[in-house]
Amino acid sequence: MNSGRMIAPSRWGRRAVAVAVAVVVGGGGLGALAAPAHAEPSGCVYPRTMWGVQCPEGDGEYRFKMVCWVMNTWPRRRNVVYGPWVKAGPGTSSQVAGCPMNNLPMTKTVEFR
Repeated sequence: MNSGRMIAPSRWGRRAVAVAVAVVVGGGGLGALAAPAHAEPSGCVYPRTMWGVQCPEGDGEYRFKMVCWVMNTWPRRRNVVYGPWVKAGPGTSSQVAGCPMNNLPMTKTVEFR
């Protein structure tokens, strides 16, 4: 049972803790210098006036992806249509003309790199 007294760590225990803290702090400092932060595109919206996507924020690249189902086929076949890769930023957009003939648009998404 503890009588309420604090037990002081040994000299070697204090040294081990100091070394561990130095390694963690030193490693984090070097990691911060190694590579700049990379923010993938964000704030993406799908305007109703086009088959595409706009991502006004971030510093990566993005593209529009649309999955289309081919009509009158069983089992359902699908076509995937991609827009071009574009850098994120105000006024940018990745668009497609639409699904191929005799296809119905099913899903639309955005891909990042």
